[in-house]
Amino acid sequence: MDRKIEELQKRIQELENKITQKEPEKKEKLQDFVKQETLHTWDSPSRVFVKRDKPWFLKVAVVALILILLAAFLQDFFVIIVISIIVLITYLLASIPPGNVHHEITNKGIISIGTLYEWDRLNEFWVSDKYGWKIVYIHTKRRIPARLVLLISRKEENTVVRLIGQYLPYKEFEEKQGWITRISDGIMVNPEHYTHLFKQKEETPFTQSRKEALVKELAKKAQKKK
Repeated sequence: MDRKIEELQKRIQELENKITQKEPEKKEKLQDFVKQETLHTWDSPSRVFVKRDKPWFLKVAVVALILILLAAFLQDFFVIIVISIIVLITYLLASIPPGNVHHEITNKGIISIGTLYEWDRLNEFWVSDKYGWKIVYIHTKRRIPARLVLLISRKEENTVVRLIGQYLPYKEFEEKQGWITRISDGIMVNPEHYTHLFKQKEETPFTQSRKEALVKELAKKAQKKK
């Protein structure tokens, strides 16, 4: 009896070892069976750029100098270093125009600067207005980048928002926007502004009938592997 129990325990242990050593199979997505199609492309600056004049730079320098003198009086040298870095970055961003980058909206996701961000890796999006530009912010499920920032012209605004809105929800803002985010991100556009774009949504490649066909293809492929 004891020998049978020992043999059974050995078999269980062997099975557990095989399970733990076996590499997990890669899950195939329905999107993998769909041919990638480009829905819209555009080029835009990598960031918002506003040309500043000499008085503006002078004001920034005066404010920075006052803060540095105050930090020196308090003997807080760390703050002095931080202020100096901020001033340097501000000067570079305000004096060097950004280069253009390429963006694409496809049926599989968004391609930005050569990288594909699949729709199932993206969350909600929203639009802000900053210095005459419309900026699309998209939360990602990645740590880096945590969000995508896409600049669009006013001419392309409706097209881009309509296409992205077919795959991602527009973020709802319950609280009023703070002045810090207004400066950094721009003035957020209320989702009601785009309501007319989503009254008649175009069918995406992932309609119910298409999904059923893809599931069948996936099942056939799984059987062949067996």
